[in-house]
Amino acid sequence: MNSCQQRCAQLLDFIEQNLETDLDIPRLSAQACVSPFHLQRVFRGLCGFSVAYYIKQQRLKRAAWQLAYRPEMRVLDVALQASYESSEAFSRAFKQVCGQAPSEFRTAPDWSPWQLAGVAINHVRNEVLAMQNVDYVVELVEFPALSLVVCEHRGSPASLPQSIARFIGWRREQSLPPAKYRTFNLVYDDPDSVAPEDFRFDLAVAVNQQYELNEPGFVHKQLPALRCARIRHQGGDHGLDAAVRYLYTQWLQGNDEEPNNFPLFFERVSFFPDVPAHLAITDIYLPLRN
Repeated sequence: MNSCQQRCAQLLDFIEQNLETDLDIPRLSAQACVSPFHLQRVFRGLCGFSVAYYIKQQRLKRAAWQLAYRPEMRVLDVALQASYESSEAFSRAFKQVCGQAPSEFRTAPDWSPWQLAGVAINHVRNEVLAMQNVDYVVELVEFPALSLVVCEHRGSPASLPQSIARFIGWRREQSLPPAKYRTFNLVYDDPDSVAPEDFRFDLAVAVNQQYELNEPGFVHKQLPALRCARIRHQGGDHGLDAAVRYLYTQWLQGNDEEPNNFPLFFERVSFFPDVPAHLAITDIYLPLRN
């Protein structure tokens, strides 16, 4: 990675960690150690859009998750955290991106416009991160068997937020808070390698009893005892792809290991929006043959 790419990657991290603060061009230029003129040109050259656009989209993305999954937050509080001085200004900006006013989105969220708006940004974020020479720490661990209640998401990744909302709602009804009951994702498919209608992804909570499951798509499953390679990832989900690729390519090839027939899975140790995105912790588990 050259110095411009390195500074851009570091700046993306800095922006994500400081979304609630004043991210004006002089401050960002000082952080990147370049002049304001060069910062904007270099950023646009590497990312394809302006730094102001990136900041706005990241703030609105966080706002969308807060509206959907933090019902205790007032719209005004969400607006202020997104650096808007009034709920009216926030509402105009949010509706321009998502096609719904914040109150409408909270009641019946339509994630498809947001998914389309975020494709380019997520792609650039992943590409810039992939340029970094990350020194991943991989541990071999013996994972114990667990009983799970699973919400099976089947279909386009674009509709995954609806499944997340159903899963969160069920957990709240059953009093299974993440602070006390472990949260997992079973990752059956790479969304870039299967047709949208064939995508499979499980949202799961570890439980110690059987539940009467009347919600469609909710089932009991067993996570068996497994020998796994584990990477602990801190940060947003945009960094997960690079870590997973590392496990499947460089690490497997360099350690004479093979994956077994159980899917890759994540444990969400702490996650957004309960913590800021840059402080989220995800353990990535690759099950291995014995």
